Amino acid sequence: MKKLKITILSIIILTLVASCSEDDPAYAGLGRFNGKYKIQAVNPYVPSICQSDVNSPNDLEIDSNGRFKRKIYTKNANNECVVSEILEGEIEITGSFYERPFGEIRYDNSDIVGRIDIMLSVNGVHNQLIIDDGIGKPQYFYSRTD
Repeated sequence: MKKLKITILSIIILTLVASCSEDDPAYAGLGRFNGKYKIQAVNPYVPSICQSDVNSPNDLEIDSNGRFKRKIYTKNANNECVVSEILEGEIEITGSFYERPFGEIRYDNSDIVGRIDIMLSVNGVHNQLIIDDGIGKPQYFYSRTD
């Protein structure tokens, strides 16, 4: 009888340990945020910065490892909104506040470190995020397109 109790207890403990997988988010509320995003707004308003046209669903692309490509748009001499640069780098999630994950954006070949705030997930997927590149810089609001 004692052996049976030990066996059952061992099975319960192993089941609990196995249920704690590495796929569980390290931070409360962190779901899937990789994918394609479109700029929805820029705050505060900066005359030289503009949003992409409606035919560009990939202003920001994030892969499953947190690597990203981000298009920055500015107005040219003809007052047209064009891609002025494409930034690449890596996102590192560093915490969450009321299950809203946040972290840092580190750009390749640059000392700039920005901040990313990820809105609450819906069914485990984050659909909106905010990128802030520092004091005095605008905040970019993005919405998922994929």
